[in-house]
Amino acid sequence: MTWGKRQLLLGDDSTLEGTIYLIHFDKSYSGRSHYLGWVETRYLARRLAKHLDGTGSEILASLKKAGIGWKVVQTWDNKTQIDERRMKACNNTKRICPICQQAEQRLSPAE
Repeated sequence: MTWGKRQLLLGDDSTLEGTIYLIHFDKSYSGRSHYLGWVETRYLARRLAKHLDGTGSEILASLKKAGIGWKVVQTWDNKTQIDERRMKACNNTKRICPICQQAEQRLSPAE
């Protein structure tokens, strides 16, 4: 088993429930247009504030430096870090992003 930063810092609390959040970038950056994260629900506002000021995740700090905005478009409560890893492994953020789904519907030909 490979240990990530979170497990090394916090121990393996992968069954602790929290909130998974999906962030949609206003413009694609380094081939990515979304960020999927997990946090204990009570710390959600604090975590998003860190993302806003550029001290949260590396990719969102890079977006801030590049002047690219973002928005939280979806949250899922009562989820674990295991759930987050599964969602990331599916690599389907565009399919679960409401903004991307609306754009895709506008581009699809009418039946």
